[in-house]
Amino acid sequence: NTPEATNRGIAVGHPPVVLTEATADMAFCLLISAARRVVEGHVYSCSGQWKTWEPLGHLGQDLVGATLGIVGMGRIGFAMAKRCKAWDMNILYYDINDCPPAEQELGAKKVDFDTILSECDFISIHTLLDDTTRGMFNEAAFKKMKKTAVLVNSARGPIIDQKALTEALKSGEIFAAGLDVTDPEPPSPDDPLLKLPNVVVAPHIASATVGTRNARKTAWPGSAGKSFPHLSIRKSKRIDVNNRHSTPSSKGEGTSSSNGKIGRAQFLKGSKRRLALVEPGTSTGTIKLAIDSYHVRKPFGDFTTTRSKSTGFNPCASNTLRPTTYT
Repeated sequence: NTPEATNRGIAVGHPPVVLTEATADMAFCLLISAARRVVEGHVYSCSGQWKTWEPLGHLGQDLVGATLGIVGMGRIGFAMAKRCKAWDMNILYYDINDCPPAEQELGAKKVDFDTILSECDFISIHTLLDDTTRGMFNEAAFKKMKKTAVLVNSARGPIIDQKALTEALKSGEIFAAGLDVTDPEPPSPDDPLLKLPNVVVAPHIASATVGTRNARKTAWPGSAGKSFPHLSIRKSKRIDVNNRHSTPSSKGEGTSSSNGKIGRAQFLKGSKRRLALVEPGTSTGTIKLAIDSYHVRKPFGDFTTTRSKSTGFNPCASNTLRPTTYT
């Protein structure tokens, strides 16, 4: 209800297209990671258990020639299916609407939900969350799936009954799962799901790429393509490096969303992640820094100001994005 939002002074933005490719990439990343037990193998290697090559160790599921089921053949579902088609997968989809482009370009076939469950080696969820989809992947659904099946969810957590998923993974009812969303978010650290070796859980980061975050600025109401008031990540401007091999003393310029200079920022002593505004400028705006990832392992870390000594924001954590201004 845009008019009502306007009356209440609420800005409304709708960025559907810019998220498509990054989210589909993440869905495929979760699919192949879960199918090939990548995270499980990483933990195994880092814990010192890897002693020699194991012919039958960490066996995963094959992708080539498998059958993919898309639940919700919208923009992201179509993009995911297109990626999997490159692996010569057969594409089935379940949706209330037909998707002629998927059928014509990818050879996809529309089927009912039970067929998706019983015939698919991989199932990727891309539907909306409403009363008809909430909990649609429940105990009964998991019992209909193949024991070799891999479930991927980059849509909304409550579409899956998480307790039922935990039991299905624990009992071997399905092979593995890759999740970018959970219910609730974030899950409790002692959630039984997180203790399982055959699940990959990402912290809702499907759209978290530099290009996607910058592209979303065009969806900000009234922005006319200008930077988001709370975030801009640029690749064109590098920080100056004074000393690569000792205490970081690198500097970068901060600029406001209106392109006015608000000063310079510098790494805090002994830190490669925390920055402080050390030379105030002449305007007020949101600081944005282009940090050379070669010298900063986590390029967009927490910010702190010298004025208030308070923590700013972490642009890579979607749950902490908020306006931050410096004078």
